[in-house]
Amino acid sequence: MINLVRGNLMTRPGYSPYCGAVCCRLRMPRTKFNGEQFECGCGWTSNFDTTFITLYKAKWAETVPIAPSEKTADELRGDK
Repeated sequence: MINLVRGNLMTRPGYSPYCGAVCCRLRMPRTKFNGEQFECGCGWTSNFDTTFITLYKAKWAETVPIAPSEKTADELRGDK
């Protein structure tokens, strides 16, 4: 079974997961991709395996910014 977050990351342009910290001081916002993992301003960083990250970067190489962006995932999708 495919993980819901991984599925969204591979099928929804601009999608980013929420912070995964147990107690996020920023109230669990969407994270930003830093080129290797997704990270939150509170310091939490995802831990996706390198194979998945390689596939993710290849999938979105021309459509999703790899460097952190000031835009949220919702803005990138046009939801806001």
